[in-house]
Amino acid sequence: MMRTLPNPGPDKGHQVLANHANIQKNAAFSQANCGEVRRYRLRVWLISCLVAMALPVAAQAGDDFPIGARSLAMGGTYVALANSADAVFLNAGGLSQLTGTHLSVFYQKPFGLPDVDFGTVTTSFRLLNYRVGVGFLALGNSIYSESAVALAFSHQLAGRIHYGFSVKYQTKSIKTYGSDASLGVSVGFVVPLSTPLKLGFQADNINRPGLGQTGERLPQTIKSGIAFTPDSAITLSLEVYKDVRFDGEVRFGIEWTPVDVLSLRAGTANNPDRFSAGFGVKVNKFKIDYAFFTHNDLGLTQQASFSVHLGRQLSR
Repeated sequence: MMRTLPNPGPDKGHQVLANHANIQKNAAFSQANCGEVRRYRLRVWLISCLVAMALPVAAQAGDDFPIGARSLAMGGTYVALANSADAVFLNAGGLSQLTGTHLSVFYQKPFGLPDVDFGTVTTSFRLLNYRVGVGFLALGNSIYSESAVALAFSHQLAGRIHYGFSVKYQTKSIKTYGSDASLGVSVGFVVPLSTPLKLGFQADNINRPGLGQTGERLPQTIKSGIAFTPDSAITLSLEVYKDVRFDGEVRFGIEWTPVDVLSLRAGTANNPDRFSAGFGVKVNKFKIDYAFFTHNDLGLTQQASFSVHLGRQLSR
């Protein structure tokens, strides 16, 4: 039933028309905003689905996902450095370079996605004549998620060769498809070739663990690289990464420490091409690191790490 509006009178007629026009404009604006919101939500959902499909290949419970802002800022290179608690995931063999007790926490929003989170907590300490490392990893969103618990052991041979292994209990969950778990084994080492030069190596999933009813194998990956420290202020790192199923990639990173409390970093890698940079600030026993890297298709990723070292300081 049509309702009759009261007569506004000659003095208020123009105001009513103006108000009516404003209402129409606001309604059109609201509809446009709703359309933008719907398109934004659809974009986020589509990207989330793409990431849900891509992360299992890229991450595999930390096998090739940059862990720690220092590693990320230096192009993903770390296998020949491996001198922090992050080595639990990046190269367990390097843990025996450490002294005292280390604790590290990092957090990342992969590609800036609002509903995808990635983080780890790692620690390393001495137990008898060995270095022990423990790590926890969580990655994903409500559609896809994975987690891992890692236990690592490292030892030093002849005062020079640092070697070790890690065991990772990995779980993955996909909405409407369920979840599964596997146990992966990694081995690695760090060898000083000379005072300024170190060689690093790690092989992941050497036991070829499988997931699901089909027994799909987790990727076996190999990382090898060198770290060169010509003086106390500069570190250069070069690394080659290879998934046995795909072409390899080359990574390069540089770190410059103009003063003891500040480090500046940059790096690059190919396949796909990407650039990264960041910095670290150290105050007594505490250290904060920040990094970002760019991806041609998925955009910008930012990451931050916080670490504490209790004990005698170790050189870079």
